[in-house]
Amino acid sequence: MKLSFSKTYIDFCSKAADHDGKTVIAAGLDGDYLRSSFGSVLDIISIADSITKLTSGFEVCGKCAYFTLRKTDETKMELITGVEVYMPVCRQHYVSGQVKEATIAVLESQNRQIRTGS
Repeated sequence: MKLSFSKTYIDFCSKAADHDGKTVIAAGLDGDYLRSSFGSVLDIISIADSITKLTSGFEVCGKCAYFTLRKTDETKMELITGVEVYMPVCRQHYVSGQVKEATIAVLESQNRQIRTGS
């Protein structure tokens, strides 16, 4: 189950585990591109038996990408889209402000690959 913005999902997970004896596996983003808590995902931790935080790799330096970069200037919180707007980034590049430069490097590399077909 992918978690959304509603307490309804947490109530559903709690009932399924506590009363129906089900094993519930839930997934969702824990933070937004500003590193603020995202929706109700963190609320489910208090009823969970275990938590596994998954990460991606950052294409520029190969480190674990714990954070999300929004590659547009759009400031709406709910912007539903995909890889064309969001990109996983490591802590070092997120904090140091090198994110824009890193994004440009990755996008240029991807464009070169598309043009050359490799």
